[in-house]
Amino acid sequence: AQLGYATVSINYRLGYNTKLSKSEEAQRTLVRAMEDLSDAIQFVKDSLTNFAIDTNNIIIGGSSAGAITALELAYNNKNKKIIETSKAININHEKFQKHTFKSVISLCGAMSSPIKNNEEIPLISIHGTEDKLVPYYKGVSEPIRVMGFQHIPKDTLYGDAFLIEQLKQNNSGLYTFKGAK
Repeated sequence: AQLGYATVSINYRLGYNTKLSKSEEAQRTLVRAMEDLSDAIQFVKDSLTNFAIDTNNIIIGGSSAGAITALELAYNNKNKKIIETSKAININHEKFQKHTFKSVISLCGAMSSPIKNNEEIPLISIHGTEDKLVPYYKGVSEPIRVMGFQHIPKDTLYGDAFLIEQLKQNNSGLYTFKGAK
């Protein structure tokens, strides 16, 4: 805080043990993580007397699954699939839309669909071109453990390079590490 900024690190729920398809489990896990991030932001806002934080200058970010959560909360919070999943697991999706962000920082992140709203939020992104877990541009990742469970992906992910291309008019920046995994 002495340097003019404060950081908050959160934990979020992992996995979702159901008999649903892995794709549906991943979507439910993502929505729960979005809820946890949204609730943590609200907690900080509600605790301003304890934290002296300027809520007009909130930057969210993360690495890998944390970056996916931050990207989805900032840019994809009105997505039909997010809203439908929220309703299915009794989460009020409107809480995802009440926060505004100064910027998003993504370290090897991706999204489940191209950005459809909030394009004015700048994105700072760092990603390796040979990342097999989270596609650099666009694609399906290799079978991995995602957010606490084994996942054999079949859904396309839109990586940082693809997202930056969508946001190139708003001071966003991609820092690429060629050959990095």
